[in-house]
Amino acid sequence: MPDFSLFDLCISNKIGNKIIKFFNKHSNLQKSPLPKLTKSEKDYLNQINSSAIDFKEKTIATHSGVNFKLYYQPIFHAIQVFVKRLEVSNNFVLRGEPNFSHKNRSERSFREPYECNWWLEIEKTLPPLNNLLSIILYSDATTLDGLGKFSGHPVFLTLSNLPNQIRNSPESKVFLGFLPKVQDSGIKTTDSFRSFQRETFHKCFNIMLQPLLVKPDSLHFGIKGRVKIFAARISFFLADMLEADEITATFKSANCKMPCYTCMVL
Repeated sequence: MPDFSLFDLCISNKIGNKIIKFFNKHSNLQKSPLPKLTKSEKDYLNQINSSAIDFKEKTIATHSGVNFKLYYQPIFHAIQVFVKRLEVSNNFVLRGEPNFSHKNRSERSFREPYECNWWLEIEKTLPPLNNLLSIILYSDATTLDGLGKFSGHPVFLTLSNLPNQIRNSPESKVFLGFLPKVQDSGIKTTDSFRSFQRETFHKCFNIMLQPLLVKPDSLHFGIKGRVKIFAARISFFLADMLEADEITATFKSANCKMPCYTCMVL
């Protein structure tokens, strides 16, 4: 399975076949280096077995005879693969530290999460020898629009232990899971179906994040060739309004009884 940060470059099998046909027609090569069909090459890629690609499949729920499946990789495995990347390892920050102005020591900036008070306070509560592993989750159901009719809901992971400039680069996130999109135009406005959507959404996150609840501390990861001990904490969950509604188990539909947050209108 390819890196899901490249999904905006993915194309359908039909378009891929047209590109292959166009290339073969105008390349003037005796033997084409491209496969005959896009699907055959995708099937080949899906059969590749790599330690960096360890995805699992689990049926989350069944509705009207349709199985909704979660595709994910264990979160600790995803982090282990992530921190092995050279750019991540070379810029990894182990300890928080306040950032004071060089000209005026009474002035302090908060450009990075590890420069903030909340980071320093959490470090005081960690077990001895543990470094804070600050997890950022990012969820966006619109990421796959480039795939045409194909719909899905990818979830990515990155770490606050990286400087903002590095964290925003394409290489500084890892694909964690691929949630099913529960859709049924005939009954999607009913209370029972909306409840089913939310339950399915939360079951997916419960499976992906359960290891953090079972063993959040004394985790060992290699950073710059040395094994370090970490305590993992979810610090941020980035999402737009629709995803935030689902995460907080509130209604998201325009036809619901309360489409906006109560605290925003009272």
